[in-house]
Amino acid sequence: MSQTEVRTIAMTWLAMILFLNLGGSLPRSAHASPLGNAVVAAPCGEAEFIAALNTVQSSGGGTITFACGIASIPFTTFKNISSNVVIDGAGA
Repeated sequence: MSQTEVRTIAMTWLAMILFLNLGGSLPRSAHASPLGNAVVAAPCGEAEFIAALNTVQSSGGGTITFACGIASIPFTTFKNISSNVVIDGAGA
């Protein structure tokens, strides 16, 4: 391999490294953090879950947590989740 070829390869690698490193500092569009967190509380039924889900989805996303202890919430219909929603059952 000639010195010209070695230089060309080295410059190509250097350019790629600079491009990748600078790419992380370019301006990016901001993403709002979800502010619509909600808690499902007593009596911990489907209506309370729907209210919490509506709160979270109307704000663009968030986390639904439960203050129900160990309980089951039977649903009578499917729930459509159309935003970034985390359902945190705290392992219950």
